[in-house]
Amino acid sequence: MFGDLEEPNSEVRRLLREHDLKASLIYSHEMFLDVLPYHASKGYAVRYLKERWGLAPNNVLVAGDSGNDAEMLRMAECGVVVANYSRELRRLRGREGIYFAGRSYARGILEGIRHFGFDRPLGEPTS
Repeated sequence: MFGDLEEPNSEVRRLLREHDLKASLIYSHEMFLDVLPYHASKGYAVRYLKERWGLAPNNVLVAGDSGNDAEMLRMAECGVVVANYSRELRRLRGREGIYFAGRSYARGILEGIRHFGFDRPLGEPTS
């Protein structure tokens, strides 16, 4: 739908500025544009919940498949990208703490759960 992702991005940003609105623009699946209030995102939501509940960063696993998951995955210590991911997430490959699963959908998440050791009983050593 968006042949050149930069062109609609520029136009939408211009319109937002024209109306004095602050927002984050996130493309996903090469066809969707999310317009979110500034500082409202999945990444900030996960960070808030970790702080609110006193969770250690390595005790939280996040998973995603599209561009609107990128910030959340970057902010997490344990992030899973499932095999059916959209191209916006390719740039995360090789980042520490982000695992690219070989399987799609829920099976990819389960693979990530095993990869990060979330399938072990609490207190069991990781290696």
